[in-house]
Amino acid sequence: MDEKRTTPRITTVVPVNCRVTGSGTSALPTWRNESQKGSEFTARTINVSKAGMLIHCDTDIAAHAIMEISLNAPTDGHPVKLVAEVAWSRRNSINLFGHYSAGLMIKKIADKDRAILTNFFKTP
Repeated sequence: MDEKRTTPRITTVVPVNCRVTGSGTSALPTWRNESQKGSEFTARTINVSKAGMLIHCDTDIAAHAIMEISLNAPTDGHPVKLVAEVAWSRRNSINLFGHYSAGLMIKKIADKDRAILTNFFKTP
């Protein structure tokens, strides 16, 4: 299988706080999107890249949902905030760090927070 990602991902487990702020689609909202708007939950990253991340959680998140994410940088604990869109979501076959997995695409991030993530991906 060919790798489609343009940026490398690094496996790292970091707690994240998530808040659903809306739907990223222009279609009529689904019950999943509407019932989650404003919801807050915790998750854990499984892997992180400059462009996105994989999280595990106990919340069934609709694809295209827009979320505010906050986490502490894996390198030095600095707080990082970003806005991400759910690319896909599915139920996990085993409950390792949560019942659901979701692939997130970073849509908005402050320059200082992007620099923190970029430093994480620099090789020593």
